[in-house]
Amino acid sequence: MLGSHTGKCAYCLCLLLSVHAVKAATAQYRLIAGQTDFTFKLQPANPTELDLLLFYDPTGSGTNACEAAKAFGAPIPPALDFFNNHLIVGRLAQPDPNVNCTADLNPVRGIEGSFGPLSAGNYVFRDYAGLDHPFTVGTVPEPAALAAIGAAVALLMQRRRSY
Repeated sequence: MLGSHTGKCAYCLCLLLSVHAVKAATAQYRLIAGQTDFTFKLQPANPTELDLLLFYDPTGSGTNACEAAKAFGAPIPPALDFFNNHLIVGRLAQPDPNVNCTADLNPVRGIEGSFGPLSAGNYVFRDYAGLDHPFTVGTVPEPAALAAIGAAVALLMQRRRSY
């Protein structure tokens, strides 16, 4: 009996460790109203270690968010893959065809959300359709480096004026 319980606990622990959360992450179906662009986006284009990354993935649609989740599955916020911590994975929960949705007409198309901040390095965002989107997170200059850059620019400007 104890072996079976221990095995279940070990299995649960492996599941928890297989994907751990990005520092902050969200994901939800996006309302169509007011939207005109339905292509994949990851912003900002050149993120740093301080940035929260915003994404739009055109996967999934429905007459409302509940119907989309019923057909495709509810979006799970992106998470780092434990075995390859430079792969951020967006996943959908298993669809539940038995869910009762309201007849509200609030059409949705695609999934929007956020994740990060991330440490500097090269990453791949695997979207909800399983497509890979590589991106790089840059470092943030240290305040001393910024001060040195500012001093160098001031010196150059001063020399330029003296000519």
